[in-house]
Amino acid sequence: MKNRKDIFNGYILKEYRGVALFTLIFVSLLFLVFAIIFVGILIFNDSVDFPSRILLAVLSVICAVLWIVFPIAGILSVRSYPKHKRLAKFFFMNYVFVKIPEIRIGGLSDARILAELGAQTFWETFAHCNTESDMRYYLDNTFTTERLTQELETQNSTFYIAEIDGRPAAYMKLNTANAQTEKNREGWVEIQRLYVLASYARMHIGSALMIKALEYAASINADGVWLGVWEFNEKAKAFYTKFGFSFNGSHEFILGQDRQRDLIMEKTDLSDYRN
Repeated sequence: MKNRKDIFNGYILKEYRGVALFTLIFVSLLFLVFAIIFVGILIFNDSVDFPSRILLAVLSVICAVLWIVFPIAGILSVRSYPKHKRLAKFFFMNYVFVKIPEIRIGGLSDARILAELGAQTFWETFAHCNTESDMRYYLDNTFTTERLTQELETQNSTFYIAEIDGRPAAYMKLNTANAQTEKNREGWVEIQRLYVLASYARMHIGSALMIKALEYAASINADGVWLGVWEFNEKAKAFYTKFGFSFNGSHEFILGQDRQRDLIMEKTDLSDYRN
C-alpha cells in the first residue's frame, strides 16, 4: 500500500532521475578508479610487503565488484520504488530525497496567516507581468483577514497549509460540490489556489500539496480534479502537465481592470493515489 511519503519520494526520484543516474555513474567510476590504483600498486610497486599485497588485492576485488553492482542495484531500486524503498533510500537519500513538508488543514485561527501567504505568493508570482494598480486592487479585495475568514467558514472549501520547520511555506485551497467556482462540477474536486513562497521554491512543496489534493480526490471517489491556470503561466502549466492534467476549455479571470483568460486543466485518472 502506498502512502503519501512513498508517493512523494517516488515523484522526486522520477523528477531527478537524471541526477540519480549521474550520481550512480560518478560513484561507480570512483570504484573503478580505486580498483585500477590498487592493481597498479600491486603490479608496479615491488616494495610492498606480502600482507599489504593481500589487502590491496582484496580491496581491488571489492572495488571492481562495487563498480559493477552499485549502478545496477541503484537503477533497479529506482525502477521498483517503493517496493525496494530502503535500497533506494540507501543510494539516494543524500542526493535526491528532500524533506517532506508538514501539511495541515487550516482553521479560522489561520485567517491572518492565509491572507499574508496569499498576498505574498500572488505578488511574487504575477507582479512582474501585471500593472501595479491591478495587482493592488486584487490583493486588497481578495487577501484580507475578513475575506479569508469567510472562505474558511464556507462549506465544502478546505485550506491546506504546508510548513517547513514549523513555518508556513505554501498553501492550497480545495473546493467540492457547490463551493467550486464553476457550475456543473458535481463529483469533482477543484484546486482553486496552490501557491508556494519564493523563498521555498525548488523544495517540491507544491508537489507535496498536489499529491495531497489527488489523494483526497481519490479517497472520496471523485470524478476528477480540475483547476484554472493563467494562459501565460508556462511554469504552472508544465507543473500540472507533469501530474497528468490536460487542457479542456477556459474561463475568464478578472484581475483589477484586466480581463484575463484561465485555461481549464483536468485529471480523471486517480488510480495511483488510491490506498
